[in-house]
Amino acid sequence: MRLIVTGKSRSGKSSALHRLTRTALTATWANVLIADGKSVELLRYANDRLHVYGEDEAEAFAEALTAAADRLTARYQALRGRGLSAALPGDPRELIIVDEIQEFTRHAKVGKDVKAALTRIFEKSGALGDLVIIATQRVTNAIPPSTRHNASAQLRMLGVGYFQLVADGFPTRQGRVEQRAPLTGADKLNPADLMDVLSAQAVPRAAPRQSRAMKARPAAGAPTRSCTTWPTRRTGGYSSISRCTRTARC
Repeated sequence: MRLIVTGKSRSGKSSALHRLTRTALTATWANVLIADGKSVELLRYANDRLHVYGEDEAEAFAEALTAAADRLTARYQALRGRGLSAALPGDPRELIIVDEIQEFTRHAKVGKDVKAALTRIFEKSGALGDLVIIATQRVTNAIPPSTRHNASAQLRMLGVGYFQLVADGFPTRQGRVEQRAPLTGADKLNPADLMDVLSAQAVPRAAPRQSRAMKARPAAGAPTRSCTTWPTRRTGGYSSISRCTRTARC
């Protein structure tokens, strides 16, 4: 799955990202790459075996992301050698999670390298079963257009945990993140089961509001009134007379 999470400050983006990250880290991955553009949320997951790149490590992160993109070619060659066009469920997979991606894509020195690697990963990693999650406050000038186009799901945080989930092949879903609910298995990190991962209760979409013009519009077949007005000259000035007819509306 290639997921983009968006939301302004205090929209619930961090809560959703923590739940996604904690769920993902319960699985075994061939390679794990985690970075936090503001060094605020994801550094807590660093340990002796996992390095989390911070905002002052943009160049090192760019090298790691480029290396992940470069590995795609060899991995596809290995698939073709086995006579496959897509990875099997038990094949090695890679995990990439980046919060505040705009801090890296807008970096003066390595921003272009990060964008290029990100685009290659989103374009080619789908058949390999990798999980890629990037978060930002807004996609404009933060995520390359090709990256956005190749995302398989977008999680748009609306405030206090409410969200809108847009995923390929599924109707738009709405819900609210329940941070304290038990975690699900990492196998549910896919567009179909993402609501379960977020432990979200579905929120029905509100019916569209009708405008006054639509409410006042008569139904088909109902008679309508049509008036024609002619000026007529009278003593002391002009007035008008009108003739009104009722016609059936088709």
